[in-house]
Amino acid sequence: MSMPPNKKFKMNAPVADPSPVDSRNAFKLDSIPDHHYHLGNHVFVVVSEFFDSVKIHIRKYIQEMDYMKPTKDGTTLSPLTWQEPPDSMCIKSFHYYANRRRVSLLNDELFIVAARNQEKEEIVLQKLFVKKDLSRQFMPNVISIDELQFNTLESYEKEITKSVFTKMFQVLFRRKAFTVFSKIKCQQPLPTTDCSVGKKFLTSTIEDLLFAKLKRLYLNF
Repeated sequence: MSMPPNKKFKMNAPVADPSPVDSRNAFKLDSIPDHHYHLGNHVFVVVSEFFDSVKIHIRKYIQEMDYMKPTKDGTTLSPLTWQEPPDSMCIKSFHYYANRRRVSLLNDELFIVAARNQEKEEIVLQKLFVKKDLSRQFMPNVISIDELQFNTLESYEKEITKSVFTKMFQVLFRRKAFTVFSKIKCQQPLPTTDCSVGKKFLTSTIEDLLFAKLKRLYLNF
C-alpha cells in the first residue's frame, strides 16, 4: 500500500517523565546544604531566592545513587504565607487541616485539603496562582505530607523563619548595594580587572560583614 503524496509521518515523541529531576540542586544526605530541612520520607523544605524574590519550597526528592534530587512534586509558599498570622501555615495543627469537612486557603495562595492514603491521614498542599486579570488557577504540582512530617515541619518553624529572614535580607541589601555601585564609574581599570567583578566582590563582602554585625548585636542567633 503506497503512502499518500506529500504526507509526512513523524515517529512518536518520547513520553516525558512526570517528575523530572533537577540534578543541579542535588546533595547527599550526610551533607544537607544550608536552608534545607528534612521532614522525612524524602520530603524537604528549602528556602531559596530567585532573582529578587524569596520562596519556601516543600518538595519531594528522589534518591539516585548517593544523591538526593528534587522533583516537580511539591509546592511553593511566599514568606508572607509562611510567617504572617493568622494565616501562617504552622499556626494550626495537623488535625485542624486533616478535618475532611474543612478546606483551608492561606493568604489566597496555598490550598490545603485532607486526604487519605492507605488508611493514613495526609494533607495535600497546592498553590493557587492569581493571574493579572485577578482570575485564579491551581498550579498542577502538589505535595502530600502526613502527621509526622507536619510535626517535624512545626519543630523546624523557627529555623525556617530564620532562613527566610536571612534570604530576604540578602536580596534587599544586594538590590540596594547594586543600585549604589551601578552609579560608580570605573577609573582606568587594569587590563586583567573586570570592574563588575570588583563591584560584586565588594557587595558580597559588605553584605557578609553587615549581616554578621546585625546578628551579633540584634538578632541573637
